[in-house]
Amino acid sequence: MTGALSCSACQEEFLTDALRDFAGTPVCVDCYRDLGLLTLMELPAEDDPALWARLLSADVTEVPAGPRRRFGAVERFASRIDPGEAGRLLGTGVRSSEATGLQEALWLLLAGDALARSGGRNGGGAADERALTMLLSLAARTGMDVSYAAMLDAGVARRSVSARGDEWDYAETPDGGAAGGPAQRLAREREAFSTYIRRVKDKADALAEDISACSEELAVPAELLARAADQVIAAIEMMERARPDRGRRPG
Repeated sequence: MTGALSCSACQEEFLTDALRDFAGTPVCVDCYRDLGLLTLMELPAEDDPALWARLLSADVTEVPAGPRRRFGAVERFASRIDPGEAGRLLGTGVRSSEATGLQEALWLLLAGDALARSGGRNGGGAADERALTMLLSLAARTGMDVSYAAMLDAGVARRSVSARGDEWDYAETPDGGAAGGPAQRLAREREAFSTYIRRVKDKADALAEDISACSEELAVPAELLARAADQVIAAIEMMERARPDRGRRPG
C-alpha cells in the first residue's frame, strides 16, 4: 500500500507516488513547478563551503555530494527571496523563544544565514507563505546533517562514507561501559546528551556569528535565537543538581 506525505511547500498531503524529491524533501508536482525547482540548482549563489564544513565537523574536501547539494539548495532558494525576510524569520523565532526548541532554532538560523548572504541575488521580493515554508523545510533537512555531525562531535555516533560515495552513513557508537548497572548507564546517557546539546550550541553559535558578519542588523536576533540551547543546558544542569544520588559513590 502506498503511503502519504505532506508537501514541503504547500503542506498538503499526497500519496508518495505523486511527490518528487528535491534535496531530500518531498514536493508535490504543482509546487515543484511553481517554485522553479527544476532549474534552481543552476542559479548562482554565495556558497560558503568553509562554513558548511565547520557545521558538518569535516574538512572542506571531505564533504560528500549529498550534504553539499542540500546546503546549496537552501542557499539558492534563499537567493530568490528578499534578504529582509531574514529579520522576520529570526525575529519570529526570538519572540516565540519559549516555544522554539533547539532544532527549530537551528533551522531558523540556517535559513536566516542563507538569506543574509544570498538573499535577493537572483531577484524576488517578499516571500509568500508557501515559499517560506519550503525554505524552512530545506533548512530543516540540512539541519539533520548538522545534528548528526553534533552527535559525531559528542562521541555518540560514528560515520563512514556510503557505498555510492555521495552520503555519510551514521551509526550509534557502542557503549563501552555497558557492563555497568542501570544507574551507571543512565549517568552516561545524561552526560552524552548534555555533550550533544553543547555541540549543537557550538554550531548555532557559528551560524549566529556568520549572520552577524553578513548583516549588523541581524546580529542581535541571531545571537538571541542561538541562546535557545542555553535554556536546555540550564535545565540539564538543574536536574543534575537535583539528583538525589548526586555525590554518592556507585555501589
